Amino acid sequence: MRLHPFFNEDGDIGGGYAPEAVETAPEPSSVVTEDYESLGDGNAPEPAETGAQPTEDVTKQQSFANRLREEKERAIAEERAKWEREQQAELAYLDKVAQMNGFRDREEYKRALDAHLQQQQMEQEAHRMGLDLETYQQFFQPVNTELQQLKTEVEAFREMYQQQETKAQQAAKWSALYNEFPALAESASAFHEGKDPEWYNDGMKGYIDRGYDPVDAYRLAHASTIARQQEQETLARITGRDERQVLSSTDSPHNMQLNPADMSPEDIERISERVRRGERITF
Repeated sequence: MRLHPFFNEDGDIGGGYAPEAVETAPEPSSVVTEDYESLGDGNAPEPAETGAQPTEDVTKQQSFANRLREEKERAIAEERAKWEREQQAELAYLDKVAQMNGFRDREEYKRALDAHLQQQQMEQEAHRMGLDLETYQQFFQPVNTELQQLKTEVEAFREMYQQQETKAQQAAKWSALYNEFPALAESASAFHEGKDPEWYNDGMKGYIDRGYDPVDAYRLAHASTIARQQEQETLARITGRDERQVLSSTDSPHNMQLNPADMSPEDIERISERVRRGERITF
């Protein structure tokens, strides 16, 4: 152990007592610091996401669909062009055949062929009747032609008659609807203007398309409306439009006379139900 004098060379007290300064190396810190710039603050906002980009699979599917559509359109165009070439070739072939047989074109050749077939038919018919062709053409062919024309006219007349009969039946069915529900007749004028009345809704059209008569189709399509109207009419008849009337009732004991003004809502509902069932109630 080294002893230091109490006085140093300059005579300062304690000058020689202080130990020499010893340089010490800094101790390594036990705390491991992190690079915050590289790691980032946990609370720092993340960069905003850009617009959603299609994934690679979606892009491939779209590309495949586009190629498939293009190939389909190309195939259709090729088939159409092929068909047109075949048609042109067939028409050109028919023109060539017609010219080889001494005709100008295929149309003239077709007319000559039809006349030839008609001639063969007349020959067969004359042979069946035991006549020569000249006699058949002179006496029977005109009659056959007139009969054929008459047959055509009769068929046309029969078709026209059936159409008129169908229209008359339809008109009668619609008249039955307007007779039972007169309030519909005025709005039915919309039919003549190419429009549909409000009551001719999809439900009623559906019933008519299934073969129902207009009156039945209207009842089914507007059942709730008809029931409500009948109930209102019944109540109006019972109350006599605010006039006191007496309704005879056979449902009450001793054939009591009921005054509508004194009737309860239950009594009115029972009478309304009887009217909806078709029962006639007189006053």
